[in-house]
Amino acid sequence: MEARVRLLGPPAVRASGAWVPLRPGRADAMLAFVARRGAPVRRSEVAALLWPDADARHAAANLRQTLRTLVTGPFGPLVGRDRERVWVEAASDVPGFEEALREGRWDDAVAAYRGRFLDGFELDDAREFDAWLESERAAVALGWRHACVAVIEDALARGAYAEAQRVADLVLRDDPLDEPVVRLALRACERAGDRAGVRRRFEAFQALLERDVGVAPDVETLAVARRADQVVRATPASPVRHDDEVTASAPAVRPVRAASPAIDRSGARRLIGREQALADLRAHLLDGDARLLTLLAPGGMGKTMMASAFAERHGAAFPDGVFVVDLEGLGEGADVALSVAAGTGVQLSRAAPSAPQLAEALAPQRALLVLDAFERHLGAVDLIDALLAPRGDLRVLVTSRARLRHSLETVLELGPLTTRDPSVSGVPAVGDLAAGRRSVPESSDAARLCHLVAARRLAHWNPDEDQRISVERVCAALGGTPIAIELAAAWLDVMPLETIERRAREDWSLLRSDEVDRSRRHADVGALLGETWTSLDEEDRHAWARLAVLHGTLDRRVALEVAGSGWHGLRRLLERAVLRRVGDRLELHALLARFGRERARELGLEDAAWDAALAAWRERAVVEVDPTTGRYRPLEGDDLTQVAGAVRRAIARRDWTAVADLAIPVLRGLHRTSRLPERRSLVVDAIAALERGRGRERTRALARWLPHGPQRDVHEARAAFDRAVRMAESVHDDRGVAQAHEALATLH
Repeated sequence: MEARVRLLGPPAVRASGAWVPLRPGRADAMLAFVARRGAPVRRSEVAALLWPDADARHAAANLRQTLRTLVTGPFGPLVGRDRERVWVEAASDVPGFEEALREGRWDDAVAAYRGRFLDGFELDDAREFDAWLESERAAVALGWRHACVAVIEDALARGAYAEAQRVADLVLRDDPLDEPVVRLALRACERAGDRAGVRRRFEAFQALLERDVGVAPDVETLAVARRADQVVRATPASPVRHDDEVTASAPAVRPVRAASPAIDRSGARRLIGREQALADLRAHLLDGDARLLTLLAPGGMGKTMMASAFAERHGAAFPDGVFVVDLEGLGEGADVALSVAAGTGVQLSRAAPSAPQLAEALAPQRALLVLDAFERHLGAVDLIDALLAPRGDLRVLVTSRARLRHSLETVLELGPLTTRDPSVSGVPAVGDLAAGRRSVPESSDAARLCHLVAARRLAHWNPDEDQRISVERVCAALGGTPIAIELAAAWLDVMPLETIERRAREDWSLLRSDEVDRSRRHADVGALLGETWTSLDEEDRHAWARLAVLHGTLDRRVALEVAGSGWHGLRRLLERAVLRRVGDRLELHALLARFGRERARELGLEDAAWDAALAAWRERAVVEVDPTTGRYRPLEGDDLTQVAGAVRRAIARRDWTAVADLAIPVLRGLHRTSRLPERRSLVVDAIAALERGRGRERTRALARWLPHGPQRDVHEARAAFDRAVRMAESVHDDRGVAQAHEALATLH
């Protein structure tokens, strides 16, 4: 059925048998907003959206007048109202588009997209409406791009290369700098045998990238274009099946490729100026005989990004897998071996020390083990010593702020990006160029990064020669530190470049640090983090601190609940480069997360953050099957880690309802991902707390955890399962009964 309210593309409404366009104005804006919601909306919400600067009484009066104008116009028959609410009695085209996305009907989603949300519709002097409009446009555009990429990949698999190019051109018309889609288009031309098309597309993109951003294409794009070196993503090895019961003499490892930290190729995290460092990593770990390499650098230099890029690009050279273990959130003195076991799938027995078991399982494999953020765990060097068996094939890549001082260690120092200080290098002062006295040399690597961040944030970023010199000065003042450059560039939309240059030289006096034991001292970004913190308002600071309490990347909806500042607050943190997008998730840089956690402790926000996370994860984790698609939604990765933390929080707060609700998804997730030591520890703690009292909810929770407790033999396990069934039946917990019977079945 044809939609009666069209919100995708130029907005229009079907009225009197014809499409009537929506005109910029508060009456039509109200109709578009309510139609998008698809349900009655409170009058006070509409008034606050359209008249944010008016008090409640005047906003309500304005709303009444606007409603009278709306209902007496051509759209009047579609508008319903009562004393409290407003609604539109017509369906929009957005729900159909979103339903196609949820169900994976990518062709339907692409066909339903007529253009960006409310294309051409703008409203003056209504910042709240503008913020809502921007958020909706971003969400719709992201979903459309995801559908287009899926259609392109499917067309490539079917050999429909013309279709793949056509859809790719749709995306590139919207964002010509979308490099992953450029690569897909190049592959479509190549497979169709159109070498001239490959050359034409690549040269056009290369010229556009150089003109608008001042950088070269990614290495992967060059490889597709030139075919000189085939870029192959590492694929998971075939899983090896093992019995769950593992003895100390025969530890099992599932040689599957662990989920590497995602590389954000959307702009700011491009590997600018790091080509030689990547080549050095390859020379040592692939072409050379180095078995332990430490990537050494101060905070904010991009160590994690470099390790991720190496694992992503050269993972195929390690047939037994690439395993990435993030130690950033692990407290000092914690057992690193347990984290390595969880990250690599090694099942440990408590009857023997962990290090020898890990060595027996991992050392013989031709695999890459990445240990990220090792500087706080230098006491665990003995574990690395055990892994590097004399005849082993394992390669270990460590990112750290300090040397390991191991006999087999090869150190690769990752320095700042190259800069060009005008006062030192002879670059002319601002204003000299206008007089035609000197020409500007090629941008430094640090300035290229700054230009890239600015171009991604400001659609019309086209700096003149004087501004390019000012950028060079800013980057030189910031010491070429990538994260400092990103934070500074994030203020270009609200702060003149001249002011940023002045503050970089005068106000942002960087702290100095000896955390890297090298001959020269390195600039830290502590002062710039503090400056960014104080420049935000209180709501955004609290959102930053609360988000930092949760380690790892964040599910967007969970982040929304934890931050407590709404979508607008999350977007403000994204705009200021505090948050960044990693695929469809959100992330705080390690330094920003550490800074935020310190502030959360100072402000007493940790409890509020965990309470919000617990509520969000209860809602998300209880429904293991997506009600819209019918597909199973397993917990894994950072989500699983955060749910496990939420469970521990619930145990400490004696929230037995949450402990019961989260039991099944978290236990299944930990078992499926072979995080058995963590699973065992969590089960022991939960049962110990639940056994110390009575009550219906406590009984329900205990019935769900009890079958998974540590039992000495089959008879003890059967007794625990039988007890769990009886307890679940006593509180009419059908799901708990089913889970207990499922666990019983594993005994046979």
